Amino acid sequence: MRVIDEWQSFIHTHFQTDGEQLPTERVREIERVLLPTLRRLGIVFGFHFERGPKDPGIRIVLECRPGEKELRVIRQTLVDTLRPIPRRPRPTVVRFASESTIRSTGEADAAKERDPTALPSHKTPQTTKGAVFRDSGSTRE
Repeated sequence: MRVIDEWQSFIHTHFQTDGEQLPTERVREIERVLLPTLRRLGIVFGFHFERGPKDPGIRIVLECRPGEKELRVIRQTLVDTLRPIPRRPRPTVVRFASESTIRSTGEADAAKERDPTALPSHKTPQTTKGAVFRDSGSTRE
C-alpha cells in the first residue's frame, strides 16, 4: 500500500492511500508506529481512517496541520509503515469439517471420553412426555 495523494483542509491533513481494505491487525500496526511518532514530535492530536464513496482508497486523516518539518517525518513514517501492507488483504477461506473428517480426527471419540453419555454432534436427543430416546433405544419414564 502507498500514499497516492496528500492535502490539508482547515484543521486536518489527509493522506490518500491506494489500499482498498485494512484488516484490524494492520490498523493496530499503523497506530503502534504512528502514534509514538506524533508524540515524539510534540503532536497531541491523533488520527483516524476514512473511506468515502468516491475515494480510490482508504484515507488516513491526521487531526491537525503540523509544520513542514514534522510533516516530512510523518510522511516518511507513513511511507515506511504502509510499504509492506498489501492493497487488498488475502481472502479468508472458511472450510467446514465434514462428518468423515470429524471421525478421522477422533473428535467424536475425545468428546465421548469427556462425557460418556454425550451423543455425537450430528445426533440430538428427542424428548416426549419426559422420556428421552437415545441411539440405544432405551426409554426412561
